[in-house]
Amino acid sequence: MSFRVEKVASTIKSAIGTIILNKIDDPDLRLISVSDVILTPDLKIANIYVSSFKSDSENILNKLRNASGYLRKELSKSVYLKYMPELNFFYDSAFEFDQKKVDEPGVNEQ
Repeated sequence: MSFRVEKVASTIKSAIGTIILNKIDDPDLRLISVSDVILTPDLKIANIYVSSFKSDSENILNKLRNASGYLRKELSKSVYLKYMPELNFFYDSAFEFDQKKVDEPGVNEQ
């Protein structure tokens, strides 16, 4: 991945997290974290990976997908690009895997 693509992805990750936290009033979306943003080389599509403390991942993804137009509009106010990328949301299950690993008996015992 080129330096420009990585820099734009990092900027989008930060901006999307801020928008979700400050401008969306849904309490289910307050507990999500943007774990990664992967952009296509032409910057037309942004795959956004989110994780949540709640286990209802399908509900969260549906809400994010329904709000993608609003998120894209708000993103265009803080990230200046010639073309604002299409936002695709995916659930990052790595957090759940790590949490299960921590909760296993004997893992954290010394």
